[in-house]
Amino acid sequence: MAEISRKDKETARAIIDKGLQKEIEMGIVELESLIKKWREK
Repeated sequence: MAEISRKDKETARAIIDKGLQKEIEMGIVELESLIKKWREK
């Protein structure tokens, strides 16, 4: 198994974190939309 350098691990972690942040942001936007629709009823 190939060893991954510390710099590559940090880069991968940053990419993963950015992707997770984007997913969380999309989830919050969707939740806000659902709450808004629910309040309009």
